[in-house]
Amino acid sequence: MAPVSAAERQRQCRARRNADLESKKKHLQKERERWRKKKDSRKSINELNERDKRKRRKLWREHQRTSRLKKKAMKDMPDRIPQVPSTMRIHQVVTTSPGPMLYRDVSCMCTVDKILQCTCYDTKAFSFNTPSTPKTEEIEWGPEVIQKWCVIKYDGGLYPGIITAIDEVQVQVRCMHHVGMNRFCWPNREDMIWYTFNDVICFIPPPQPVTTRHREIQRDIWAKLVENKD
Repeated sequence: MAPVSAAERQRQCRARRNADLESKKKHLQKERERWRKKKDSRKSINELNERDKRKRRKLWREHQRTSRLKKKAMKDMPDRIPQVPSTMRIHQVVTTSPGPMLYRDVSCMCTVDKILQCTCYDTKAFSFNTPSTPKTEEIEWGPEVIQKWCVIKYDGGLYPGIITAIDEVQVQVRCMHHVGMNRFCWPNREDMIWYTFNDVICFIPPPQPVTTRHREIQRDIWAKLVENKD
């Protein structure tokens, strides 16, 4: 039998004590008496010697200064802070001054050699000093996207598929194959591989059947996808 840790023994002791109402009542009473005794034993500032008075007043001034700084920071905080895109995917942030920053999904070791402005691994730039502009809706990645239909951009083409799994920076998608303009079908051999989040264009409703085997993406959605393909 594995040895029981000190924390586990304490939990077991508390559980036994709380199971007995009389023991629990005595414990709470003892804790209240201990708190009152500690409170009564604390001297007021008038009862302290000059040295302790200076120490306590210094502590008060520090608390007041910290409180004023917090209030000033809250007052100076802008009503709206620009949102960094794809926050949950960021693994590295580089900044050398307040406001602008570089970020990437994969950490780069150039920073070890103090090369801070490298552009490895699809580095992106962002600035909190620039007012945010309306953008397309950012995809929120989480377990709830599993089994949703999406469109993947792969090798210059667009393919619908069903998300089957997700990890920190990529998703596994079971894709349909392209057989014509906005015509897709399930391949005889299952096509299911991992794609990065950037390869996912958007979520879509399930493609509609046009024959017993072929399906098509809603035509208005397909038109927008083709228009924004590049």
